[in-house]
Amino acid sequence: MNQKNHAVKVLWVSDSPLVGSGFGRVTREITTRLAKVPGLEIACLGWSYDGWPYDRAQFPFNIYPSRGPSHGPENFERVINEFAPDVVITLAEIWMIDWLHTHPTRPRFKWIGYFPMDGGPFYPPWGNARATPQVKSPKNNPKRQRRGPVSEIIERRILVPHRLLPPRHGTELHQRYVWD
Repeated sequence: MNQKNHAVKVLWVSDSPLVGSGFGRVTREITTRLAKVPGLEIACLGWSYDGWPYDRAQFPFNIYPSRGPSHGPENFERVINEFAPDVVITLAEIWMIDWLHTHPTRPRFKWIGYFPMDGGPFYPPWGNARATPQVKSPKNNPKRQRRGPVSEIIERRILVPHRLLPPRHGTELHQRYVWD
């Protein structure tokens, strides 16, 4: 809850939860769970959603339509003005939202970027790789380290590995994240 003691508004931006893509599946699983959390109000700017009615019992939040990430910030400003989120979470490849960090509405919300990191090199238009953070593989293998030009865009970087099983006790990831 924020200072005014009302729900924290979270806008999720990615493939619509109605779409059968990988991003759509992640959107569906996370947003339906977040919608059940007391103190959160969820909305979704759903890429590839055309605005037709949907099952509000299965998706108990507003889904705003958008043709997709190739259309840039289509409907984004309107949703920001209408929903007024405290937090925007984007699930996308970096190149899909390369406009967001300079969008005029950007100072009005906290931004959490959820980016799949499949390896390097990173998207070339994002600048000088020497000025960027290192993204290390979970096993901290120097041969698998990657550099990426994202430091100007991301305020704080946190590596959260996707794992079905917790890391072995005593490893760097085990020490960095609480898994037990």
